[in-house]
Amino acid sequence: MSVVSATAEETDLVQLLQRTFPSLASLPLDEGLRRAEGLGLYTATVWSAGTAGLASRGIAIAPDVHAALSPAAAQIAKEKKGGAAFLARVRASVQEETFAATLV
Repeated sequence: MSVVSATAEETDLVQLLQRTFPSLASLPLDEGLRRAEGLGLYTATVWSAGTAGLASRGIAIAPDVHAALSPAAAQIAKEKKGGAAFLARVRASVQEETFAATLV
């Protein structure tokens, strides 16, 4: 993924990850995007576990948010691309505190 293709939401996501994880703080944006992509692909893959499965992994997602994002998660997991965008959508769909707490 090149920096040019990053959306504002993806760039904001990388900046949040850099603030949350000091080891990421010094990475260039393109490397941060690569890591966000991997994290988002993982998230899209485990999304199929449903709200109970996510909760068993320590991730509390409201059923309506889960249902709204499930079609995108399935497509992204299948195509193995779009992980950073999916993670940005998850972030936009939950409270900031919930999202940040899920990361750590």
